[in-house]
Amino acid sequence: MKPQRSNSKNVVGFAAMENVAGAQTIERACRVLRALAKHGRAGSRLIDVRQATGLSHPTTHRILQSLIREGFVTQHQSRRYGLGPALYELGLIAPTPVEDFERLRPHLQALADRCGDTCYLMIRRGHDVVYLMRAEGAYPIRTYTIAAGERLPMPASLGGIALMANLPDEIIDEILTGVDPAVPAYRNASKPYVRKQIEFIREAGYGWGVNVVMDGVGGVSCAVANPDGVPYLALSMSAITSRVTPERAAQVAAMMKRTAEDISVQVAASAARRTSIGESDQAEHRAREA
Repeated sequence: MKPQRSNSKNVVGFAAMENVAGAQTIERACRVLRALAKHGRAGSRLIDVRQATGLSHPTTHRILQSLIREGFVTQHQSRRYGLGPALYELGLIAPTPVEDFERLRPHLQALADRCGDTCYLMIRRGHDVVYLMRAEGAYPIRTYTIAAGERLPMPASLGGIALMANLPDEIIDEILTGVDPAVPAYRNASKPYVRKQIEFIREAGYGWGVNVVMDGVGGVSCAVANPDGVPYLALSMSAITSRVTPERAAQVAAMMKRTAEDISVQVAASAARRTSIGESDQAEHRAREA
């Protein structure tokens, strides 16, 4: 009786199929997580996730259940799905979405030079915003209301409100529950004021106000578009109230929107470059394993 020989070609073929299937599963899981992220803390229904990802009902449900077991997804009492605590733990050690914020400083300084006033770039951190950097214009009367590195609740910042305007109403309601006029951080911000600002921003594409962060000071703000989802960066300008009339606010907003577009393009290019490098490294790894 002849000894049976293993078919090495079949073994290699099965291994390759398993690798493809595994990669496809990971890609689908990432699509599900991104879909959940766009709905924020309010969560999304299974049908919402299915429509956003283009996956079948059984596949979407199976992936959600697997992610729940791993802690990357949670299911609320409302039966909606949301991002889980395991993602927060990973996020604490993940790099910032921008490789080097200092590379964005020329854009901010150019904006300050054009409008002549103090300009800020900030990033969202939970229900707060952190001011990353400040640039000064040439106007002699300056408003040092916020320092780089300072953290404020989103409703207490014109830039924060610009970011809120891009969130679902359920998340906005959740953020506004923390607004307390007795807390110094909120200063002159109130729930009715923030809601009115959000309505204006959604219509005009920018926000402006006076005597909010500080009496005698006004400002203009807009969010920086995020091609992959909800904006997390925002720009703002601060000046004495006489320089923040409705007419001038519109002029500054036009400059600010152009700067926001430039920053959005640079951030997207940086992300694409990192993705390309990662894919190249993965391809080399697969080639070595083959």
